[in-house]
Amino acid sequence: MVLIVCLFVSFTMASSVYAESEEFTVVRTKEIVRTVVCVEGQEVTGDVVTYPPVGGIDFYVTDPDGETILRKDKATKTSFSFTASANGTYTLHFSNAFDHHQIVKLNYSVADSTPNTSRIGGRENLYLLAIVILIAIVIALSASLFLKRKSASISTKIEGLPARAHGKAMASIIAACVSHSFHGCAHFFTEHGFVGRTESSD
Repeated sequence: MVLIVCLFVSFTMASSVYAESEEFTVVRTKEIVRTVVCVEGQEVTGDVVTYPPVGGIDFYVTDPDGETILRKDKATKTSFSFTASANGTYTLHFSNAFDHHQIVKLNYSVADSTPNTSRIGGRENLYLLAIVILIAIVIALSASLFLKRKSASISTKIEGLPARAHGKAMASIIAACVSHSFHGCAHFFTEHGFVGRTESSD
């Protein structure tokens, strides 16, 4: 159960990646746009191919403020890449300045940039804290269910103890399960770079 939770968290916190592929026609002297919603730090990479490969398309990208951050005129086959400087919608523009239609094939992917493992900022700390609390709750519930299913065996091992001691013994077993699982998750986060190691500087 703990392994499943850790894997879920790793996929949640790891690079968020998705890809899009589309083919469309830009009629003569017209422009078509496609939008990409990004979170600050995400990287968008892709390529643009036009048919027929004559004249090409004027391809450019604007940020959420409408500023042009990338431009490639008369592109027939080109790749592109940019990193989101802020949260918001980035617009891909395909402008056909010629008097013939252009078929455009667009492929792109959006991925989180490589995390800085030397330190984690305030927002990331909040995310990590929330996830650790969630894991602790799940672990506690799992331990409770496990102990409930194994109650007969546990009761035999602590048979003869008074009720108060029985309760303390059960609480100690639960605490041990939670502590062991929590340290396992902490080790998992450290090994996979979710918790940065402090690097000494000369």
